[in-house]
Amino acid sequence: MIGSPTVVHKLPNPICSLAALNCCKRQNKMKTGRRTSYFVFCKVYKDEKTVVIKDKYPKARYHWLILPWDPISSLKSVTRDHLELLEHMHAVGQKMIEQCPARESLEFRLGYHAIPSMSQLHLHVISQDFDSPALKTKKHWNSFTTDYFLNSEGND
Repeated sequence: MIGSPTVVHKLPNPICSLAALNCCKRQNKMKTGRRTSYFVFCKVYKDEKTVVIKDKYPKARYHWLILPWDPISSLKSVTRDHLELLEHMHAVGQKMIEQCPARESLEFRLGYHAIPSMSQLHLHVISQDFDSPALKTKKHWNSFTTDYFLNSEGND
């Protein structure tokens, strides 16, 4: 079980999670043949098992990614040994929602993409307003509103 996270929405020095940074380096190198700019994600919470960052291209007013510190490439790599970690990630997502200032007026979903765009396991916590300039295409919409988005089930 986790304690109540202290959510920090603005940090003076945004940092990258090691897993996210390494993933983005690999993806940049694969796409361009060389390393280009590094993505810098704003950390909002971390504990001994996970880090929560704001999505770089949020598809709603509130859109966080919960990444495990352990390098797990995707849902396909998850085993029974990861069950406690997945439950912890879900619980952290619930805490993020509980501490969100708009929690009373918005609905949220927690889930994974069936075919993720990032090669590091990550749980999306996303408000269902889909109010974002980054929501530009049908693909963006469908990635959160169809069976492509796999709900996270916790022991709530």
